[in-house]
Amino acid sequence: MSNLDTIIKQANTRLLGNLYQHLFSDYFYTQLKENHILNSLDENFTADNYDGIVVFSSTNNLINLTKVSAQFTIEQSNIIRAISRISCDKQRNAIYDLNSLTQEILDLHQSTPIKNITSPIQSKDCNHKTQYFPSLVNHLVLL
Repeated sequence: MSNLDTIIKQANTRLLGNLYQHLFSDYFYTQLKENHILNSLDENFTADNYDGIVVFSSTNNLINLTKVSAQFTIEQSNIIRAISRISCDKQRNAIYDLNSLTQEILDLHQSTPIKNITSPIQSKDCNHKTQYFPSLVNHLVLL
């Protein structure tokens, strides 16, 4: 049986966590393709966003999440693509401060991963208060 390889990050908002989840998952998928191990990892990689707590896990020893994370770079073109992919209403155009958003995603990526999460999560253990329905003033405003 394989060991569980996990990365846990806490975002300031659910939206930021969702963007980071999409960016890292897309990069991870690219690494699988480039290393010709995509078929061997069927259903062994998960990426979840629990109200801003982003959890990536893999049960396959062929690829190490920590090493993939260390190689992961964030590009603004990928952020724009991720925003369009997670948009709830495709009829609306998202308006955002790309530089500010890029910096927040970089800060999240460079933050120290949370070691583990036990159930139930104690609020005193969380660094940030997650907004369930943020106004998105700083990042996204749907017109």
